[in-house]
Amino acid sequence: MPYHFDDDGPSIERMPLTAFAAPAVLLDLRERVQAGQPIGPGTLNGAIEALQRGDIAVLVTGWGSKRAVSEEYLKRWPYLDGEGAKLMLEHGISGVGIDALSIGGWGGPEKGEPSHVALLGAGKVIVEELNIPDELVGQRCFLTAFPVLLEGCGGAWARAVAWELDQTG
Repeated sequence: MPYHFDDDGPSIERMPLTAFAAPAVLLDLRERVQAGQPIGPGTLNGAIEALQRGDIAVLVTGWGSKRAVSEEYLKRWPYLDGEGAKLMLEHGISGVGIDALSIGGWGGPEKGEPSHVALLGAGKVIVEELNIPDELVGQRCFLTAFPVLLEGCGGAWARAVAWELDQTG
């Protein structure tokens, strides 16, 4: 929710439910990303073209399979940088999801803030720490991620559900 990084942005209860449901493309970046490194335009080239205006771009980094209480999982996930976020916005996305701990990186505001500020400032939804089944990777689907309704909050846990679109969807 924009309120997460902007005190004047809408909090969860002020966001329309339609913001949390849209067609999505699960972009397979597993072979393109490295621990602790940014996901920028160079990483996204060749994958981002699958997006249509209004889609949720889901960044599949493979990090979800590393989930553990470990230094690697908790501090070295691949993250979307500010330029990558701007590229997503240019493609008309409605939101971004990722299978890592956060859309931004660990290690200071220069890694954690740029993608959050760009996306949330544009009113886009961010869904983090997704569990993505292998059979959905690279697919177009419909994704919902309705957050628990917490008044005055900029984030909450959500139940993310995806299902296949028919060939015309």
